[in-house]
Amino acid sequence: MKWKAASGIVLTLLAASLLLLILPVGAVSRTVLSVQPTSVVDKTLVPDSIFRVDVTLANVKDLWGYQFSLWFDPAILSVVDVGLYPGVPDFWHYIEVDGSYVAVIVFTADWGAWTGFSTVNAVPIAWIDFVVLDVGATRLHFDTWWT
Repeated sequence: MKWKAASGIVLTLLAASLLLLILPVGAVSRTVLSVQPTSVVDKTLVPDSIFRVDVTLANVKDLWGYQFSLWFDPAILSVVDVGLYPGVPDFWHYIEVDGSYVAVIVFTADWGAWTGFSTVNAVPIAWIDFVVLDVGATRLHFDTWWT
């Protein structure tokens, strides 16, 4: 009797797991704020060379604001310019550059608005232009926050 009960449970679990393989399961999308490219390896980037890093946003619904900071080694890189791409609403923003980091805070909607910015595809929202000061390597540490 115990054998029959155990085999029934095993068959039930097997049938349930087969259903999971057959039935479509909706993927959970999460908001992604990222830096592109994620790494820069270019031997032509010598002192006084300038290159751009983009910040992109994807999978967001009703975005009211975001902020990010990018930390780097100030002995290797220096910020030349920081800007916001058109397309994403910019109700108010603050940009700070201080030696080893860039900080950006943006509100995308007025306080009285009912909905915020939405997108599924990756959209460039900001750029940072760096000048190379010295040959070497630096980690670009990216911190994010959105609401």
